[in-house]
Amino acid sequence: MLDFITFPDGDHMKEYDVIVIGAGVGTSVAFKALAAGMKVALVTKGQPGGTCLNTG
Repeated sequence: MLDFITFPDGDHMKEYDVIVIGAGVGTSVAFKALAAGMKVALVTKGQPGGTCLNTG
């Protein structure tokens, strides 16, 4: 399970095996953790993909 977290939600606490900060290069880490069966949260400031993918 991969959750994309774009805004903090103070009302709900969730548990994850791995929390990745940054959706640029961090997505490769997130997908490796997912492949290993871990529950992953991906925290990003904007759209997933990082500056290279979204800006050019």
